[in-house]
Amino acid sequence: MLEILRVVCLNLDENQHLVVGGAEQLPRRLWAHRPTQIAHWPTGTSLSHLHQGAPRPGVVKITRGADGNLSLTDKWGSNRSYPAVVVTCQSWLLTTHVKCEENLFTRPLWMALDRTRYMQASKTFVMVDRPFWKDRDGRTGRYAMSTTLSDRINRGTYLFD
Repeated sequence: MLEILRVVCLNLDENQHLVVGGAEQLPRRLWAHRPTQIAHWPTGTSLSHLHQGAPRPGVVKITRGADGNLSLTDKWGSNRSYPAVVVTCQSWLLTTHVKCEENLFTRPLWMALDRTRYMQASKTFVMVDRPFWKDRDGRTGRYAMSTTLSDRINRGTYLFD
């Protein structure tokens, strides 16, 4: 009931658009798109062409090579090296399913990765060191924090101390 009330009160049911064929059409079309203006490959090169028609298998290991590049090993044992990597999986996978060298991230970042969990329905659970949401501004006496920020559309954020 509260979720329905939130949608109605915030007008989240307004200006909706139907994606014919479903939202899956976006990644499928990006995969097949052949741009006419492209910087590093011949005109008309698609992602599908660059990957021989199939996406690469999931990464199971990330290490840093002697040359400073990041080395990615996929589930079939293939190894590729890159100067930089953008990780788009859920952050907790880096602590549970992908073998990452410990020195890839700082200690505080490892702690944050380990303590943050995303569950279905966009709920975020975070273990924290102390109840920072109770901190007061010394000048005004008001609570210092009034909102939490996330890289996800959260339905609920739960902070545990």
